[in-house]
Amino acid sequence: MHLSNIASAALVAIASTSCFLGTDAAVVPPADNGGGVVRLPLIRNANGQLAQIRRYEATPLDKRGETTRASLYNAIGREYLIEVGVGTPAQNFNLTLDTGSAELWIPSTDCPANSCPYERFDAKKSSTYEATVEAFAIEYGVGSAKGTYGLDTVSVGTAKVDKQKIGLAKSSDNILGVVSSGEQANGILGLGFPGLNSARGVKDDEPFPFNLAKTLNDQVFSIFLNSHYTYGMSGEIVFGGVDTSKFTGQLQYVPVVNYDTSNYLVSPNVGADSKRQGTYLYWSVAGQGIKVGSYSKSFTPQAFILDTGTTLTMVPKTYAEGILAAATGSKSKYAWDELNGVYRVDCSLKDSTGNVELQISTSTGSSSASPVTISTPVKEMIIPLDTDYLDTATSCMFGITASSTGLTAGENWIIGEASLRSMYLVHDMKGNRVGLAPANLAGAGKFSPASSTGKAEDVSSTSSSTPQDSTTGKQGNTEAAKDKVNDDTTEGAASTLKVVNVAMGAAVSAMASYWLM
Repeated sequence: MHLSNIASAALVAIASTSCFLGTDAAVVPPADNGGGVVRLPLIRNANGQLAQIRRYEATPLDKRGETTRASLYNAIGREYLIEVGVGTPAQNFNLTLDTGSAELWIPSTDCPANSCPYERFDAKKSSTYEATVEAFAIEYGVGSAKGTYGLDTVSVGTAKVDKQKIGLAKSSDNILGVVSSGEQANGILGLGFPGLNSARGVKDDEPFPFNLAKTLNDQVFSIFLNSHYTYGMSGEIVFGGVDTSKFTGQLQYVPVVNYDTSNYLVSPNVGADSKRQGTYLYWSVAGQGIKVGSYSKSFTPQAFILDTGTTLTMVPKTYAEGILAAATGSKSKYAWDELNGVYRVDCSLKDSTGNVELQISTSTGSSSASPVTISTPVKEMIIPLDTDYLDTATSCMFGITASSTGLTAGENWIIGEASLRSMYLVHDMKGNRVGLAPANLAGAGKFSPASSTGKAEDVSSTSSSTPQDSTTGKQGNTEAAKDKVNDDTTEGAASTLKVVNVAMGAAVSAMASYWLM
């Protein structure tokens, strides 16, 4: 998801800070349930107004470090939602899980039902709500929302943060419209760095996961999205640890890229600029190359923004064309759809055995001799347009499209769900790094909690991250992963969060999304 005025890779509110009744958020430990796990699923749905328009956005847990976990729902490969409670007692909202933004916002009862047709937050029903007079606004190329900020308790599973800053929309124009079916996004839970909010001039707006992390022994959150073709309850997010059943091999950690925010267009500090003073904004890593069959390109490090709030992976058009030509084998099997901003491909590519590889350096300053590789099967990147299932589709698009300019200085790379589904991702909020390992699709429905530290490697030999197929050997890989990460399994309560994969996302234009419905 993207912001114009600071070139965000996410939906970010444009706020005017008039007066904020500021106070530090407090983190409340989850109730001890004897080590049990509350599991809620990721949901998948083909339709969703909020994600459809995102492409056009204008510019303490207790001292034992217990793991907080939530399932994600995959909505026909569109967008992942997480069920979040706001207020006391909790009022529940399905929010877009977005690593590319840092804001938490929901509609309020002051927003008319014709503009905010789903759940609306009623501040009068919350005993912990604190009002502010600070203006809140979100602007898109095709819509906007406005309101004020408030403070209240925010909960995921049994973990909660008191006095969390929340954007409360009082008006909405062409954002949360009624769609035909399925679980619908009803706001955003941003998981990006605090710098995203401070760079916009918003004060005292620490993102929810960073507030939650203040008393976590293991200050990480880990995400498993599962296969594009696994519908219904499919993925999960874990706060405070990792789930070793969800990946194979060893976690390899790479540093997060920070940004120079002194100019209108923020600039990633990579390559020759890696030593510049900067601010952490996005979960960006240093990309150094791509490979698809015989097509291979290397370059000095560039920022790859890892964004669960974007459906497609967006790369500069020159590279996109090379990837498409190599993946399809013939220019006659793909075509650029100018109206919708996507590549149309032959649906027969669902039988492809090739992979699309994105290579990530273990250094922000230079290319690595042993890069970490995100390897996604081509067949996982074939997305049906005229039906929800490839077996019956006659019209398809590719999971990679051409990126636009102006997001940041230099070329723009946004690694969206189409690629991230192949990975297990560990977001280290204390160490400013990302752990990557091939996703184990056979791990869906299982839970093996562990620490993100232990034997997990910072840098290692080249790791190909093609996900483990659910039809191949599973138990041995899972046990090996446990040994390689940490056999000191976290004790105590673990609670799951509900994430729902619902709408097409920022990689498809509004026109394309309405056409798809």
